[in-house]
Amino acid sequence: MPRLLLILLLLAALPHAQSQPQPRPQVASPQTQQALNVGDIPFDPALDDPHFQLNDSTRVFQYYNSNSWWLDHKSAYRALFLKAAGELPAGPSAQTQTQNGWLTIRFIVNARGETGRYRLLEMDSAYQSFHFDPRLSACLLAATKRASWVPAHYHGKTYDTYQYITFHL
Repeated sequence: MPRLLLILLLLAALPHAQSQPQPRPQVASPQTQQALNVGDIPFDPALDDPHFQLNDSTRVFQYYNSNSWWLDHKSAYRALFLKAAGELPAGPSAQTQTQNGWLTIRFIVNARGETGRYRLLEMDSAYQSFHFDPRLSACLLAATKRASWVPAHYHGKTYDTYQYITFHL
């Protein structure tokens, strides 16, 4: 019996002896930042303004980590986006009027209130990848860039913040 107990203890300890500590992810500079969390927007030199800088690339709040300023001003934003959509060149095409789905614009508001790293996600009403009329996408993106955005405030400090806005078309 003691021999069986010794074998069981050795077998139980074996996986712990073989495990190695996992290396910690390295924090990269803003120019080479890699996504560390789901939904992070790493810098892409082909898409992003190199002058847009984060205050702290290791701590970017999600939109839900603080009070969302834009939700308190939703009616003003709605008016801004409706006005922008009404100003589409030559009006919306018949194709645009029959397109249904969601267009999400995700971006970062840095601690100074500047915005950058815009990404678009478009899907149809069946949640499949889809592309809306490029004029409509460009119009909503331009209106999002023109709008005023406020970064997260928490315990008297201002933080870089991920934001997103979804349009149900």
